[in-house]
Amino acid sequence: MSRRPGSMSDMTYAILDNGNLVDSFDQEDLAVAALDRLAAAGSEVAQRLLLVTVDDHGNVVADRVPDERIGQHA
Repeated sequence: MSRRPGSMSDMTYAILDNGNLVDSFDQEDLAVAALDRLAAAGSEVAQRLLLVTVDDHGNVVADRVPDERIGQHA
């Protein structure tokens, strides 16, 4: 499982299309690669996509859009 630096929590990486779950991963690199593949379908598709990082308590701790690094929530 992938872990956030400084945390012992397991992370889940979920790809959403207009808020609907497309797929989820337990490894950030696999999730990012899948997001990039989906976004390659075109800018209209890419604009609908969001990758969120969810901790083991169900809290969204980070998010990103295609071609952006995952940003940490405050």
